[in-house]
Amino acid sequence: MKKILILLILIFSINPSIAKCSMIGMSFFPETKEISLNSMFIIQGYAFSQKTIKSFKENKVYLKSENGEFVELNLQEILIGQKKLSQAIFCPATELKPNTKYHLKFSENNENETDETSIYELDKKESEKVYWITTNNKSVESLNSDITLEFEKTQITHYGCDPEAYAIFNIKNNPDSEIWYKT
Repeated sequence: MKKILILLILIFSINPSIAKCSMIGMSFFPETKEISLNSMFIIQGYAFSQKTIKSFKENKVYLKSENGEFVELNLQEILIGQKKLSQAIFCPATELKPNTKYHLKFSENNENETDETSIYELDKKESEKVYWITTNNKSVESLNSDITLEFEKTQITHYGCDPEAYAIFNIKNNPDSEIWYKT
């Protein structure tokens, strides 16, 4: 009788451990708010957001200034990665205006656009639309093929669903320039 009572208490007191995994997620690069006048942009989609990334082949993406002016972003490439991750790489069709705030805008209005073009700010504890502010600088440097990269470390953070992993490199020749590497 004692064994049955203990067994019943154990069965009813155990709570299932379930990870609440996100099935949608967007990241936007550059992560810094200040950008050059001819910056490149990456929109990264996870899981169900890959549908949005793939739709950029047919649908346009814009930067909208606070004055209501639109700058089209030309799709350079869509990269399909592992672990349900896709990226779209864009360049502005025309040079951006200096000291201007731009918000990301998709041409197709869908019910998820507000969610998909917003990021959660931990310090403010609220979501806000993705934006960048241009500086007076124009990134005119062409890529230097002689750049030396040195692997520093691997950074892994484990979550309930999947780990987040980054390879951290040191750039030896020109660490202050805005450069993108495809690995």
